[in-house]
Amino acid sequence: MEPPARWRGSDSRLRQLRAAGLAATLATLWIAVLGFALAGHERRVGAAVATLALLVVGTALTARLKSNRLLGAFATWVGSLALCAAASGWDLAGLADSMPVAGLDAFRLAAYTAQLASTIGLLFAAFGKDLASPRLRRAIGLVPAAGVAAALAMLVLPRGFLLPAFPYAAGLVAVIVLLASLHTLAATHAARLATFLAGWGAHAAAALYESLASPAEQGGLAGLAVGAGIVVFAASAATIVGRIASVEARKRDRAERNALDAARKYRHVYYTAPVALISIDLLGQVLRWNDQAGHLFRAALRQGRLNTLAAVLGPERADALVAEATSSGRHRSEIQVQLDEVEGGLRTCAIDALRAGDAIEITLADVTERSLLARTLEHMAYHDSLTDRLNRRGLEREIERLAASAAAGTPASLIFVDLDRFKAINDVFGHAAGDSIVIEVANRMAAALPASALIGRLGGDEFLAAVPGCTLDEARSMAQRIVADVVDEPYEFDGKRIRVEAGVGIVEFAADMRVPELIAYAGAACAEAKKGRGDRIVAAESSREHLARYRAEIALGARLRTSLPAERMSVHAQPIVPLKGDPRVLSYEVLLRERDELGRIAPPTRLIAAAERHGAMTAIDRFVLERTLQHLDDHRQHAAALGFVTVNLSGISLNDDHFLADVHAMLAQHPAIAPKICLEITESVALYDIRNTRRFADRMHSLGVRIALDDFGAGYSSFAYLRELPAALIKIDGQFIVSIDRDPKNQVIVRGIRRLAEELGAACLAERVEDVAALGSLLALDLDYAQGFVFSKAQPIEAWLTQTVDLRPLERAARKPAAGSREALAARAPRHTPVIHA
Repeated sequence: MEPPARWRGSDSRLRQLRAAGLAATLATLWIAVLGFALAGHERRVGAAVATLALLVVGTALTARLKSNRLLGAFATWVGSLALCAAASGWDLAGLADSMPVAGLDAFRLAAYTAQLASTIGLLFAAFGKDLASPRLRRAIGLVPAAGVAAALAMLVLPRGFLLPAFPYAAGLVAVIVLLASLHTLAATHAARLATFLAGWGAHAAAALYESLASPAEQGGLAGLAVGAGIVVFAASAATIVGRIASVEARKRDRAERNALDAARKYRHVYYTAPVALISIDLLGQVLRWNDQAGHLFRAALRQGRLNTLAAVLGPERADALVAEATSSGRHRSEIQVQLDEVEGGLRTCAIDALRAGDAIEITLADVTERSLLARTLEHMAYHDSLTDRLNRRGLEREIERLAASAAAGTPASLIFVDLDRFKAINDVFGHAAGDSIVIEVANRMAAALPASALIGRLGGDEFLAAVPGCTLDEARSMAQRIVADVVDEPYEFDGKRIRVEAGVGIVEFAADMRVPELIAYAGAACAEAKKGRGDRIVAAESSREHLARYRAEIALGARLRTSLPAERMSVHAQPIVPLKGDPRVLSYEVLLRERDELGRIAPPTRLIAAAERHGAMTAIDRFVLERTLQHLDDHRQHAAALGFVTVNLSGISLNDDHFLADVHAMLAQHPAIAPKICLEITESVALYDIRNTRRFADRMHSLGVRIALDDFGAGYSSFAYLRELPAALIKIDGQFIVSIDRDPKNQVIVRGIRRLAEELGAACLAERVEDVAALGSLLALDLDYAQGFVFSKAQPIEAWLTQTVDLRPLERAARKPAAGSREALAARAPRHTPVIHA
């Protein structure tokens, strides 16, 4: 690439040639004019006038060639000075015969006025740029035009209106005003101003002297004084203009040298730049390129031929670049360039094209490393660092895309997998084993699912797979394969075989479900799967009814954060029947029931799930206990006839110190009712913090409240905590009671629990007694209490104020010997029922 011609000095040489030609022409003209002037001795023009006239012509031509305002003003000023010299008497002798004296005086004053106006114009052109006030600059700029108008007026005005001192006074005032505004030049242009003022003063004094002199003196000493003043003024002005022109010439030469240096530097930078640079015209033809571009596109850019941008970037990309850069002025994009393997192989270049006049400058920077880093950062942002599978953010992005396809009718399903007791694996075998299992679980899921499945890790032990084109039935089959591979097959680590359990939730995409709701819905299905048994797989329907139920649960949970839906909650009670002593003594367990949107009473499964998820279980336990105590306090006679009333406490409430303090305060306010209350504690909760549970039991005993162990046998069944926790009632889990008449093993277990309770001084209660056969077996095993549908379902607690328990199933069970028991209850004598004491 070559620098522009104006940077190579061609204009400077042209100006030199023009100046030489002008000088030769002016010299020839000066000789001719001077010869003409000297030849006519009868006319006293002289060499000074001829020289000034020639100077006018030369200066005007120079100003025109250089477009210089200062030289133009100087040419005008010199012309007025020549006119003033001629009007001073040297050349008026020839006009004396044809022009009256008044006309000569008017011509002289007009010449002086024009000369003073041009003087102001010259001074303004030389120093006007230093004026601080723009308004003053405009006002002084009008002075030359006003002076010319005054000079023309003097040619036509009568002699009586001609004042010889007027032009000098006006000129003096204008100069004083101008110089007063140029006070800032005192330090920088003092010498130039002094030279100008000296020349002007000499000329003004000589001209004033000549105007006031007598006619006899005007041709002699006065004329000589005027000529000398003109020469001095011309010399001073020429000196100042010459100095200013010299300074400007030096500045121009310096600027040209700087431009040449910049051009050389530009050329060096252009060709050695570490980025590829290509210049094209608006038609897409390559004008020039640097070394980096030549190396990068050596097959498409060659010297000595017509190169096009289409050959470099391809026709479509080149057309798009030219169109956008032409219309908007800029274009940005990226391109892949294939190099040799030694040079880096496939490289990524960022294109930045800018329009510059009739050309487009294109920069191509190698951003391969930056693009690789950006892709790496994006991969890290959307992938799990341990398994290299998608993380939650990546899954949400992919599921968002699948949801759009599902809205168009393409099926898709989510499979949510949650490992059980994964923390125990980390605690027992170490985190290295846990990490190894997490990676293997992700790999096994990938092997069990189609290649199109998107697998990710949501948390420590939670995995989610999004399967496009998969219905709910197909997803259920895939989930069964996942369970077989993830759960049934053990994991090998450091010579150890480790087994894991997992729950699987499945949900099919619904058109009106958002991505967070889909994931939460699948997670809720997985949570249900972990509670159940069997294959531990729960498929959540995406029908309107199921979605409405799920959303109602979510809305309920949101409401539970602030208040309980008391209008939908009611307290029921299920009777507990003594199997020893008088069965007519009423006892019951208080149960919570929920009224759904249709007004139907149902177990509070949804309410409890929402309360556990949103931390509202303590509020529900407080509600049940308050309603129970208030009911018994309002019906004291009914409460006095009761045997006891059991109320459940959740594990969350039992570990809440504020709730326990509230329970103690509520029971202390009802001292007559407290001895009838028996608080049920699940054995797993009691075992969680046996010391805290023991302190709570002791505080309840001080109020006369009894403690019952619920679901005994379903959990750890530790004898140690039975010793530490004195319970008045042990409730045997219903799984041992449902088929007890047909399962001898259950009979053995129940008999053992009954003997253990008897030795510890506690009563024993069987839950979920559903038929007479099971009731007969419980009679044969000598249990103390029975509870279940065989007697009654749960009824509103107010119903038991007047309603009695149907004891006919107990009578039938007593008449029919239990299977497998030779000690039939043919002749059962009334026995004393153990007292449930605190």
